[in-house]
Amino acid sequence: MFITMCNIAFSIVESGYFQTLLKSRSNAIELFFVKAGSTVKRWIFEEFEKKRLEIKTELATARSRIHVSFDGWALPNGLAIVGVVVHCLDKDLINRSYLMGMRRIGGSSHWREYR
Repeated sequence: MFITMCNIAFSIVESGYFQTLLKSRSNAIELFFVKAGSTVKRWIFEEFEKKRLEIKTELATARSRIHVSFDGWALPNGLAIVGVVVHCLDKDLINRSYLMGMRRIGGSSHWREYR
């Protein structure tokens, strides 16, 4: 979570400074020490797949219709993005929203005209 939520490169685990920081906290951590960014990448994809299956199950057992919303925006650098979100009531009748995807929109220069 630290790496993805703080937008840190997977290769951070290969940094000697990062490894020294972890080692300074506990010698036991060396048993579980990650030495390659590819390991972190694999963990993130595995977690993504678990969450994707959880969301599919939630949507399959939804007690309401599933509603889809879209939101488009442009960043200051001109990058245009559209997000897709689904909304429903879960099996316990709790309102849920799930981000299903974000895509870059080609030809972002025309978005600047609409801001």
